[in-house]
Amino acid sequence: MFEKMATSIPARFGIFAILAFTLVSVVSCYMLQGDIIETYYFGRDFALFYPKHPPVTFWFAGALLRVLPSEALLVVSPIIAYSGYVFIAYLGWKFSEYYLTDLRSRALVVVSICLALFSKQIWFTPDLMAIVLSSLMLWYFYLAIKKDQLTHWLLFALCALLFFFSKYQAIISFIALFATMVLTEQGRSRFRSPRFWAIVVLCAAVLIPYLIYMFTRDVSSLDYAQNTAKKFKDFSVTKGLVTPLSVAFLPVLLALVFFSKDKIKQGFCAYKQEAKKGSFDTVFLLINSFGFLFIWGIFCAVFNHKLQTRFTIQNIIPFTILFFLIFQTSITAIKDKHLKVTLTVLISVAFIVFAAKTIKLNRWTQVEQREQAYEQIKKEIPQSIDYIVSNNRSYDTDTLYVAFDEKPRVRIFSYIAEDTVYDEVEGKTVILLWKGDKDPEWVARFKARYPALSAVHRISLKGEKDSLLGVIPVKSKAFVVSYAYMTSDKPSK
Repeated sequence: MFEKMATSIPARFGIFAILAFTLVSVVSCYMLQGDIIETYYFGRDFALFYPKHPPVTFWFAGALLRVLPSEALLVVSPIIAYSGYVFIAYLGWKFSEYYLTDLRSRALVVVSICLALFSKQIWFTPDLMAIVLSSLMLWYFYLAIKKDQLTHWLLFALCALLFFFSKYQAIISFIALFATMVLTEQGRSRFRSPRFWAIVVLCAAVLIPYLIYMFTRDVSSLDYAQNTAKKFKDFSVTKGLVTPLSVAFLPVLLALVFFSKDKIKQGFCAYKQEAKKGSFDTVFLLINSFGFLFIWGIFCAVFNHKLQTRFTIQNIIPFTILFFLIFQTSITAIKDKHLKVTLTVLISVAFIVFAAKTIKLNRWTQVEQREQAYEQIKKEIPQSIDYIVSNNRSYDTDTLYVAFDEKPRVRIFSYIAEDTVYDEVEGKTVILLWKGDKDPEWVARFKARYPALSAVHRISLKGEKDSLLGVIPVKSKAFVVSYAYMTSDKPSK
């Protein structure tokens, strides 16, 4: 039934709508949460939205916040996220048609992908954008290698170009895809395809000017990994990769151990024989799952970068299909009643994860507290503000920006753009804004340069908020925002 539904005309129309909606959301979210440092340099050098307007990212955010009330954003963002999850799950279903013959295994692929994504977040963030774009790119790459049709190559190029602006993840994905082509006979044959080279020329025409710009005008951003390595030394493996995959696969593994453990070895042996053939399908899964993770590890070791394996979850589809391909023999042997038990466990886990994420979402957003804090800042600083300076792009900065009738310009303070920020705000009225009750290092650097900086003010608000559709009341943690303001006439030498 599910298979017929997935190929029906109404379903295809719905899939097209999800695709269009997801792509629009992805582009919008890139505008909203793109890399502000590079946006700043590009806008300054090429006079885009300058000097009369703030950076395009905050212009878009401000417009969105003016149109939608804050409460609406809490509804819109999860809806967009869930639409993205549905689309990723559908891609998992379509991918699995090429690998899995058992309908139940393919259904479990869809459920497991949703569980892995739910365990990560329910908020629409750049991480989710990366998963959507990466999944689309892998899908069209797979079809392009298989069928060598110009439409698939063009769609692959579109997704790759959008995905490229995630930088590290995109570059590593491109390396993995290139390795897939080199290591398989079917992939190597595409090097002789004129369609492939046409796409290479198209992508080069778009990316080379951007790369030249980065290397000649924005070299400092290329050193970002080295700069952040001084501050970050941890390995976020558990949060980024192990937890989502455990939530997705452990219930199935437990079911296999209890109900068909005699078939597990048989499944491994069958996959081992298939892997020895070195077919494109097998190599594609291996390189874009464990191979991708291995390349990411090398990248982190070479550049001394924080191993943020939350990025590697973008390849959740190859990971999931590979898992169920190995255990397909065992899953087929599970009796229907046992399969029902497994699905019940999966659905229960999904509900628990959803409830936990909903509670966390309401704790994190604290819309009312934020708005009260920024209204209080407005009362305490009645004069017009030229600049808002923060150390990160955040909902807080956007909300404060919208709070002023005469819109200030927003700048993100970063060590790679420190002098630029100093030069631009000199002689202006500035608010420094950060969350928490501790002064970060960048504020101390501002104080050292500008002695006229006012004393730091803090606003601490605490309230209660219903969560999980009003069923479970949760006491919010205190929301603390710190700020300082100044008229930076002359810096201290």
